[in-house]
Amino acid sequence: MSLVQRLTEEFEQECNTVPMVESKSDRPVLTHKTCTECAVKKPISSFRPLTMNLKGQLNYAGKCRKCLAVYDAKRYIRKHPNASGKRGAKSQFDDVSVARPIADMLSTGSSVRAVALALGYSYTTLYSAYRSGKFNIVDSDSE
Repeated sequence: MSLVQRLTEEFEQECNTVPMVESKSDRPVLTHKTCTECAVKKPISSFRPLTMNLKGQLNYAGKCRKCLAVYDAKRYIRKHPNASGKRGAKSQFDDVSVARPIADMLSTGSSVRAVALALGYSYTTLYSAYRSGKFNIVDSDSE
């Protein structure tokens, strides 16, 4: 018997004696999961899918969608402290007492950048308000 044949037989014998590990594809399909934040057992549709493993099985987030939304909102506020809140929220330039001096300075021919520097506003904030027409103030006397 050659060396190759003998090694092949030994290898086959070892493979037959080693117990086979069960594959992960035999695991049951998830239908419910417990949220790590609120500790409530919910259907799997209440969790965001994060990744898919090589066998095509989805791995889901530990927090349910509602708890994750609360977490994301708190994180956004923490990272953006100057955010005005919801879209379409009232602008700081909607108040006429704030917009009037800015409109007067712009009407004298000053640039938006110069006005922003003089009053301590961000140029981009002031320019976007200017472009949206926040400083087109009509006098009540001229009507």
